Amino acid sequence: MNSFFDRLRDLFKPSSAGYPRDSLNEPAQITNNKVLVIAYDPLMDSSSETRLSKLMKWHQVQDLITGFMADLILMSNGMARYQIVQRVDVDEFPVKTDGFRYTPDSYLNILRDGYSPHVPQGASYTALFTKYNILQRVANHEI
Repeated sequence: MNSFFDRLRDLFKPSSAGYPRDSLNEPAQITNNKVLVIAYDPLMDSSSETRLSKLMKWHQVQDLITGFMADLILMSNGMARYQIVQRVDVDEFPVKTDGFRYTPDSYLNILRDGYSPHVPQGASYTALFTKYNILQRVANHEI
């Protein structure tokens, strides 16, 4: 049975037919990419429905998405286009590589009180890809 990373590598492996070489005589082609946005903005207080971004006075997720998409178009001279096919707003913190997940209180202890962050700090891409069926969706050209 293939491991998760073997399946991921196989998805992005070039086909046996290969790709034609870039040509200086042909104009560049605009790329249109479908993307899934997974926005983590944990609920910090369920009674008031206050999210982490509001509590910390950070930018709103939609404003960040809009700005990022505009930057991509600007920096690629309009050649890289992205279509958000789905946005998932997640009310919790992402799972870390060892299975740990912050609670609102434990995260605020780090931000406000200088507690040391959990180690390892990396998010579990295996959990993320599994939960949102990302490999299958890429293979099906949904994203």
